[in-house]
Amino acid sequence: KRFHMGRVCGTVIPLRAVDRGTRSAVRAAEHGVVVADISFVRCFELRPSSDSKILIEPGFGSVMMKQPGPEDRQPWVFAHPESPQLGALRRAGMDITHRLVRLRMIGPEARSCLNRSLGIQLSQSFQPSAAKIFRDSDRSYLASISSIEALEDITKRSCYVVILPTTPMLSGGFGAGLDLLLPSGWAMHVWIRLVCSGAVAVGADELRSIGFEGGCVQYPQDCPRDVGRIFRGRGKTGTSRVKKRRREGKRLLLDRDMISEMLLLGVGDEQRHRPAFESRWAPVYRSPASRLGNSDVLLVRLEAGAKGVPMSGGLIFAPNADDVMEWTRHGASFNGRFATDEDKHVGAVTTGAYSLLR
Repeated sequence: KRFHMGRVCGTVIPLRAVDRGTRSAVRAAEHGVVVADISFVRCFELRPSSDSKILIEPGFGSVMMKQPGPEDRQPWVFAHPESPQLGALRRAGMDITHRLVRLRMIGPEARSCLNRSLGIQLSQSFQPSAAKIFRDSDRSYLASISSIEALEDITKRSCYVVILPTTPMLSGGFGAGLDLLLPSGWAMHVWIRLVCSGAVAVGADELRSIGFEGGCVQYPQDCPRDVGRIFRGRGKTGTSRVKKRRREGKRLLLDRDMISEMLLLGVGDEQRHRPAFESRWAPVYRSPASRLGNSDVLLVRLEAGAKGVPMSGGLIFAPNADDVMEWTRHGASFNGRFATDEDKHVGAVTTGAYSLLR
């Protein structure tokens, strides 16, 4: 009963806390640490062409130094190392929807809180009392059956935690933190340990407020094709809330039908449906063969706007990862669709709650 729950993209997730507002979460992210469960957002990889792969083969540093042209601007997303094994389990028909859990920690105290909760120790040598040199072979640790069983029990009661650092949202370091990837069976234990170590648990709405302060688009609240579906069916209250947020200029709430109409209208009539914030918005993919279907990819470019709006970036919307892979396999590239001076790209794939990382 700590959060108000809601269904987003077919998954029941915590939306907001019941005992505080979003401003307290923003203050905690600025001066302390917050933790959120973003397991419903999954990562996948867009594989580039062979030429683009050769250009960045030496390492990640060459990507930062080289200024690629329009012909080799490809989106790169880092996938989890266990993705081949997970793909094999998926093809075998096993349910791996909640096999991995992803927890996001935001704030300057993220590393210290993680050290307190997980007890991370970097020791290069044994303590004198930890190593016993003189003892009989029949009483050694390896010869004892009970010790072997205890070692196996410890192995079963342990897991590997993948720690990924996240980039800050602003130049001052606001929004930096860590992402934890761990098995779902350990999620509750790690979550309780993080909260007891000083982390403030937040929901989706509070996480979006933190992204709003840092000028980042939050999935799925800011995705046009999902927000219209989320707020549809709530009656008068939901409609009035959407209209109020549009007037306030703080949310990008566009229906899927409206986006389809914008794609068919073309460039000349795109000013009829301006977003909530005061900046130029235009669908980059302007030549659809028909209305927006299940296998279409929509790219949107966001330019500079008011506070809370990304300075530059791109949103990628598609039904699932297989369609995106098929779209790129047939030679579709991003020639001219992203300006060369844009250095921040944010994307999301709507169905299945897939997401492109920054």
